[in-house]
Amino acid sequence: MKKEYNGQWYYAESEDEKFNGRLIIEDNRIILKVYGRMCRHNEFELYRTINGITNDGKKVTLIKCMCISYPFLGGSEMIYTAEKLILGNCYKDSDAINIKTITCNYTDLDKWFFQNSLKVESNEDGFDIRYNEPEIEEFDIGDFKIIFKSKKSCKGNLYNKITFENNLSIEFSFKEPVNIVDAIDTINHFRNLLTIFSNNKISFYNIRLVDYENINISLILNKMHVEKFTDKEPYDIFIRYSDIKENFKDIVERWYKNKEKIQPIVDYLSYLIEEDKFVVPLTFMTTIQAIEAFHRRTRNNVKINEDEHEIKVSRILNSLSNEDDIEWLSEILKYTNEPALPKRLKEMFKEVKFLVAIPSKIRDKLCWKICNTRNYYTHFSEDKKKDIMSIDEMFSLTNYLKLILRVLIFKDLEISDEDISNRLEEVDDEKYVIKFFEKEFKI
Repeated sequence: MKKEYNGQWYYAESEDEKFNGRLIIEDNRIILKVYGRMCRHNEFELYRTINGITNDGKKVTLIKCMCISYPFLGGSEMIYTAEKLILGNCYKDSDAINIKTITCNYTDLDKWFFQNSLKVESNEDGFDIRYNEPEIEEFDIGDFKIIFKSKKSCKGNLYNKITFENNLSIEFSFKEPVNIVDAIDTINHFRNLLTIFSNNKISFYNIRLVDYENINISLILNKMHVEKFTDKEPYDIFIRYSDIKENFKDIVERWYKNKEKIQPIVDYLSYLIEEDKFVVPLTFMTTIQAIEAFHRRTRNNVKINEDEHEIKVSRILNSLSNEDDIEWLSEILKYTNEPALPKRLKEMFKEVKFLVAIPSKIRDKLCWKICNTRNYYTHFSEDKKKDIMSIDEMFSLTNYLKLILRVLIFKDLEISDEDISNRLEEVDDEKYVIKFFEKEFKI
């Protein structure tokens, strides 16, 4: 949907120098066309904040604007794009935007929430449709509250058609003011949780905020891809709200508490889930990197006691006299106490044996083959090529490792093995991943 706003525009630090122009928003692409030279040619690459007042009185802030078309000869139209667009108020810069609440919708949020609010009952004269308002859920997550909100609408012509829609959104209400960047990070981290729960590409959209002067504003992120709905059904979502309702508060608290520790793994996993194709060897290698990062950050990452290892390293280095040798060897010995990839894999396979109980001989051989494949695609040693996995093996293994990562994250959020197993009985996608993995490796 395309929207255009004509008005006057100016750099936030130069309110007296206004220029006429037109703001164009189409599919979350932000373009500002200004009639006149707002900046000199040696400034056009600088990120700036632009404020505007539209002809119908709307206040606008464009953050991190960059000039993408500058008239060196002749014409006077300058074209800008921006990282963020705020409708509803003018701010000097992003540091000045302190947020009280941020509310947004998420892809398939109604399906994930999965509360049946509509009931249809037949009778002699026809049928009755009854709508029960969903209970408003509110959770205190430490620094903020999460509040589920619903907005209903009903349309029709009263003789052959009626449409009812319940629009679910989530409000994040902060106890202390947070910068807009941190507010966006908060809703994005919840998006990542929904992505891992559903194994589906999730977007957040329709972003509304209240700043600490109680001014209502809306936010658009430039070029942000948005999908409001997918063809995934509620029963295909691995972990739904209804499955964790009793422990939702504790699960979300752990999710945010461990954010810094698990963020690299979440980034890997979100990329793997959102990527809509399997590329050899990129997808396999990225999955192995995610596996190693997860184990390194969340599981035992030493082979022997750290003090004991430090003593051994010191003893070896003290036996050398050449400074160059000492420096070279110290770099090599720095990581010798970390488990190798096969050991990490074995531990993770054992931890999720309730998914697939892999016999020890097959597990050892599989870990060896995974390691050889990783090493081949890292160094491309031709002598290792005969020992690597086939494309079919890489495909089925990669999908299973992605499932393992999700399950281990669920376990760290203290979702029980029993609850995970019960859901596996009902969700087809994850069942097929396990089935094809077992078939490919004859387990």
